[in-house]
Amino acid sequence: PLAGVVVFGVTHVEDADEVVAVLETRAGARGAALEDAVRRRLRETAGLEVDRIVLAPPGTIPRTTSGKVRRAETRARFEAGTLTR
Repeated sequence: PLAGVVVFGVTHVEDADEVVAVLETRAGARGAALEDAVRRRLRETAGLEVDRIVLAPPGTIPRTTSGKVRRAETRARFEAGTLTR
């Protein structure tokens, strides 16, 4: 039971770049099993290896007034450490 998903890359100056997936989850949908399922699904459908998964409550991912996710703003909040409270 996911409410929203955003996947983006984060570039690091001295470390390797990483792929991050932010998942808005409803109560009871947290844990290693969910993370494993997401990793497997992204690998199978997009050939993408995810380095980090952030499980967050609904409403965490910023959206436009029409409901589209704001990927760049999500990444900026993640990098600033203000994505989840």
